[in-house]
Amino acid sequence: MEDGGRLESVHRRHAQVEEHHVGTVLPHELHRLGAARRLADHFEPVVEAEGSVDQVPDFFLVVGQQHPDRHCCNARANGGSKKARGAVLDISNTSSIYFRVSKSTLSLWLRDLPLTREEHDQLASNIAQGRRTRGAANRARRAAREAAAIAAAAAQVPSIAESELFVAGVAAYWCEGAKSKPWRTDVQVQFINSDPGLIQLFLRWLELVGIEPERITYRVAMHPTTDEFEARVFWSRVAGAPIERFYRTTLKKPNPNSRRKNYGDDYHGCLVITVRRSTDLYRQIAGWWAGIVGAAVA
Repeated sequence: MEDGGRLESVHRRHAQVEEHHVGTVLPHELHRLGAARRLADHFEPVVEAEGSVDQVPDFFLVVGQQHPDRHCCNARANGGSKKARGAVLDISNTSSIYFRVSKSTLSLWLRDLPLTREEHDQLASNIAQGRRTRGAANRARRAAREAAAIAAAAAQVPSIAESELFVAGVAAYWCEGAKSKPWRTDVQVQFINSDPGLIQLFLRWLELVGIEPERITYRVAMHPTTDEFEARVFWSRVAGAPIERFYRTTLKKPNPNSRRKNYGDDYHGCLVITVRRSTDLYRQIAGWWAGIVGAAVA
């Protein structure tokens, strides 16, 4: 106190404190803490900080300069009220302020603040959008890995010998072709599949074993959810056979309780390939398969 009795802003214990040191500091002064106020409509704890993470490893947080609980950083731990926690910060307007508080801590402090219905809806929408975004990114990465693996494996088979084609054709038929039963021993060669590549392989195999094209007939089997003519056109291109050689399409009876997902523009049903006068060929296929299995496990 000076002689005139006027009080000065100097305390005995703080001889270096000047009058201009007292008051609100600017947010951009990094060595100080910027005071901020809170608006009632700001509820989302989103903090943006200038500079890189290396420059600012964490965030600063202070309560408003005039708030009675401004010296209590963790209002929950020190018994502060929701009002005290809510008055801490205007979270959505912090682009120029640095906080020494992690976002997880902010979330812990502010999670009990009441939200309006609109805010709840917006929060739910943000969560759903985040899940969709992550899901799309994961699917894209998985598809890229799958495509790379398939391409690498395909490159390992640059060509195929006739003996290898022969074994592949016999195995394909024994998996997907018609076979005799105890109640039906007289069977002809009939192959059905929805994979265009497997259809082409089997047709190439028939050519290898000496089957004339005139003995081969074609028929489409499909659910009535796709254009039947378009399906025949598709399989005509795959098989390299004129559409006039296709028999009447077989339409499968719809099942209202079915959960199948093979429909849409990419669904073309199955192609049924039948070889006429092929009982002897079927018996040969059965013998070839028995020989392949026997040689493989011997």
